[in-house]
Amino acid sequence: MKDDATGRRVVEFERGHGKKAAPGALLDSGFVCRELLILISLVLADEKVVGLHDRVRSLWSEHLEAEVLHRLASSASILRARDDFLLDQFEQRGDYEGYGEKLRGARCGELQPDIESPKTELLTLREACNKIMHATEIHFDVEGQDPATSFINPIIYLYGTNRGKKWRAVLDLVNYVEIGTRYSDLV
Repeated sequence: MKDDATGRRVVEFERGHGKKAAPGALLDSGFVCRELLILISLVLADEKVVGLHDRVRSLWSEHLEAEVLHRLASSASILRARDDFLLDQFEQRGDYEGYGEKLRGARCGELQPDIESPKTELLTLREACNKIMHATEIHFDVEGQDPATSFINPIIYLYGTNRGKKWRAVLDLVNYVEIGTRYSDLV
């Protein structure tokens, strides 16, 4: 630790090659796994909550989207920082192949880099995290038309712009959570 110009304590996280790791990369993996568990639990429970008492359902509906977005943003920022950290660690050891190209290439959904073109590509965990953090619009996949009985599915649509082109990502939350939990255990 050192003091900054204002006298406050500053903690620096060292990465190889003189780079600094984001603090989230060094968090206990249990934290991000808990965020992922809560995220998928919220979404999968939504279908069951529609059958509960009106007051409970009303409270649930009032807070569900904010909680899902909070857990999504939290997990994405930590997993993205962790990817940078792990990439550097494996490169330092000369064991990049050990980092798991299979895991880094696992499917979290689908990315349409330019919505003017029908071309789509694989949405990896790293790219999913980027899209979550840079999305300017987020839509939930809702089952049913009646607000009293509708519920969200574990699919989220993310929209944003990159270099002047509008993009769309379809995030499969089940895959995102499964891959994220495996990813958080790597050291």
